[in-house]
Amino acid sequence: MSDHKDIRTTMFSKVIGLFASFGLVVLSTRIWGAEGRGYISIILADAALIGVLSNLLAGSSAMYYMNKFGQNKVFFSSVFWILLTSIIGSAILTFFQPLNFWILCLLAFAISFHTLVVNQLYVNQKFRKANFLSAFVQLLFIGSVFLFWRFKNEISWEYYFVVQIISLIFLSLFFTNFYFKGFLSRVEYQTLFQYGWRNELSYIFQFLSYRISYFFIYYELSISDLGVFGVIVIFAESIWVASRSLSTVLFAKQIDEKGEIAAIQRAQKFAIYSFWFSLMGILVILLIPDSVIISLFAKEFSSTKLIFSILAPGVLAIAVSNIYGHFFAAENNQSILIKKSIAGFLISLILTPLLIYQYGILGATAAMSISYLVSSAVLIIAFYKRKKEILESELFNS
Repeated sequence: MSDHKDIRTTMFSKVIGLFASFGLVVLSTRIWGAEGRGYISIILADAALIGVLSNLLAGSSAMYYMNKFGQNKVFFSSVFWILLTSIIGSAILTFFQPLNFWILCLLAFAISFHTLVVNQLYVNQKFRKANFLSAFVQLLFIGSVFLFWRFKNEISWEYYFVVQIISLIFLSLFFTNFYFKGFLSRVEYQTLFQYGWRNELSYIFQFLSYRISYFFIYYELSISDLGVFGVIVIFAESIWVASRSLSTVLFAKQIDEKGEIAAIQRAQKFAIYSFWFSLMGILVILLIPDSVIISLFAKEFSSTKLIFSILAPGVLAIAVSNIYGHFFAAENNQSILIKKSIAGFLISLILTPLLIYQYGILGATAAMSISYLVSSAVLIIAFYKRKKEILESELFNS
């Protein structure tokens, strides 16, 4: 299948997922308000943090080595690792936060397991199946929440996660056709870990730079403020639907491709696509009248467009640099990913508490946007240096 066909099918599923996610945000806000969304945001952030640990052996490392070490062994070894990290990570986090251990543990497992199954489909170039699974999970999720809300007067916000856990695990199982044939050897585990820790070290700092503001808002402001901020961040990150689609196709194709020139050209082309698609998405959101946003959510969300406009420059920068990040990941060059993530994290760590103290949510948003811009600049500069090296090498060899 050509690049353009793979992009179209992947983009289509991401757009469906985007509309489903938007519907979930609106529905959950109407049911549980800003406070309920605050609890949902903090649990999702915790689950994402555990997911970073799971990805040491079950993320891009599993994707990279699946066809090299055998898909059955990699798959079952990754599932075992996901289960282990979900239990340990949830136990640690719930010790420090008053959250439900089982909800967090099962959610962390479900998200990572679903991602593993989708990645396995991408590795096998089964883009349509992977995209169908991703989209259908979202549709089933929002449909179940809506129906339960429609026929029940009161439901707890925890129900949101129960439905999500069931949807992710149940549907993902239908797309697995593996039979247990043993686990990876110790040497193979070490190889996955060596790839994974460098890649996930980048993701750990990236996660912290993206989500550290959640924890500052949670402890310094209020759970309702976090609910409002979390919804706005979802708005902003929905812009990355094009970037995530393009980067997924880029990574899956590049790990099986030999030519460096072709990889560079594809990355540049995809980055341009990502920029224009993302810019259009930003403009669409900015054109939504304030009255529509308030009617969909509540008066608590009246500052949504102002906060979004502050975050927009950083979001657009990430939309472009994310493509280049996957280019370096497919090259097995995690050092630059670690550098850019550390740069973004340090900016967030320094600026977020200072700006929250001065400007509240607006300050947290400004710190996040600056962090996005700095980390993107590091990655974009590194890509063009790498491009120059490849072109000079090709010229010398010719």
